[in-house]
Amino acid sequence: MQANQSPALVTLPFATNGLRNAIPEGSQTGIKAGAASLNDGFPPLTMQPKTQGGVPPDGRDFNGILFLLSAVARWMQAGASFIYDPAFASNPNLGGYPKGAMVLRADFTGFWFNTADNNTTNPDATDGSSFNWLALNADWNATSGPGVILNKPAIQAPLGFTPVQQGGGVNQAVNKVYVGWRSDGSGLGVTVDQTDLGNVVFASQLAGAIPVGTLLPFAGVSVPAGFLLANGAVVSRTAFAALFAVIGGIYGGGDGATTFNLPDTRGVDLRGVDNGRGLDPGRTLGSYQSDSLASHGHGVGDPGHGHGVSDLGTATA
Repeated sequence: MQANQSPALVTLPFATNGLRNAIPEGSQTGIKAGAASLNDGFPPLTMQPKTQGGVPPDGRDFNGILFLLSAVARWMQAGASFIYDPAFASNPNLGGYPKGAMVLRADFTGFWFNTADNNTTNPDATDGSSFNWLALNADWNATSGPGVILNKPAIQAPLGFTPVQQGGGVNQAVNKVYVGWRSDGSGLGVTVDQTDLGNVVFASQLAGAIPVGTLLPFAGVSVPAGFLLANGAVVSRTAFAALFAVIGGIYGGGDGATTFNLPDTRGVDLRGVDNGRGLDPGRTLGSYQSDSLASHGHGVGDPGHGHGVSDLGTATA
């Protein structure tokens, strides 16, 4: 069959408002002459000529039969199902539900699937009398039993927060951003569309790149974020605990309890500590050295003329 061969849907059972008989299951022979039943259909008497004692079929039986069949067709075409019926299951003409049958749960929350022929047990029973029925209302969290989902796809666990939208913001193109740990363990990589932008650098990594306490020359006017001007200022030991842990009170202990002094490099040159080399012994880390050549003068004698020289000296730190 093909999809375009679907029959017309039955919106109203045949003879809904017409005269019709309810078609009984048992034979009506000897009860009502010529009456139809599910057992006999139309009895032989309705197939004999009236001249030979025959009885014409009752039009209401025709209506009843067609109503019965079209009502079932209408119900099924509407997508409806049937719940378990004990009278239907125990009827000797049926013998129970066949293997592979599906019935609607009594609470309309799912379906039961039958795994055995001639099953007369009630799948909705809660007293342990139900057998060979499997629940089709799958439980996503079930790991065993009839509610377990076979071949369940792997789904990422709830994030617990709203993820960042990928592109489409103000002055942004609609790009696909991929963030994930690299398979070689080198870090957290970022790819936009098909362009690899390298690894994310974390604050802890940046902190390790420039050790706390490092002095750097800077040509700008404003001090960069994360740095302090080496001007000898008194600062908090708590607010700058990492720096205090490195330099302590070498450049001044502040108030001796809650503050300390920064190095003061204004107007002086930096000079490496001797550290045992022997070129500049006696100087310690954080010390200052005044000029070695103080201001002085020299007299120069010349038979022809004379000059006076004044030297103000130099200073180093």
